[in-house]
Amino acid sequence: MMISIFVGASKFHFHVHKDLLMQESPYFRGALNGAFIEATTGVVELEDADAELFTVFIAWLYSRKLVTYLEETGCSNEKLANLYLFADRFNVPNLRNALIDEYTRRQAKGELISVNCFRIIHEGTAANDPMRCLLVDFLAWDKAWGRTVVAENPTMMPMQILAEVMAVMWKIPSEDTEWAPFRVTRCLSYHKHEDVTVCYDQGPVLGPGYLL
Repeated sequence: MMISIFVGASKFHFHVHKDLLMQESPYFRGALNGAFIEATTGVVELEDADAELFTVFIAWLYSRKLVTYLEETGCSNEKLANLYLFADRFNVPNLRNALIDEYTRRQAKGELISVNCFRIIHEGTAANDPMRCLLVDFLAWDKAWGRTVVAENPTMMPMQILAEVMAVMWKIPSEDTEWAPFRVTRCLSYHKHEDVTVCYDQGPVLGPGYLL
């Protein structure tokens, strides 16, 4: 069954398979079930959502090939940060996890993540959010990379993020430097699922974010 979703002030129209949307998002599962009017009409209006971000979400929803889509469209780190906030708002855990994997992939390649990206995540998430924990760990464990990121625009880096980085660095044993690449590349440490026993990354769990 197809439903209609109208996004943004301009009401961009998307046709989406109801079952697929409900499978991936408890938010939409709740809206399209029970006594809500959306369950009766099959129409959802998201006036304050971003149509461009929703387009990326739909592309991922049907293909599960986030990396391919991002490479084809040249998606910036800032857009990824806003897409993460979108996935968090509409409770799409597998998309959140895919974005965590994408940031990990980019950082592993040495790609810099802008200070503005850190600001977006800082302003839109709680201190224990997995993406925020991941970005803090990047700065703390890869010190050379972190210094380069901060030097881009030091006055724009949220002070709370720097405080969290210092808290993590304080916990790192000075002789335990081999942890750094292993820890940051194991995405499972930052994944969240409705069913915590299921994850497509079957590597070892090192703990939630930067809590050593």
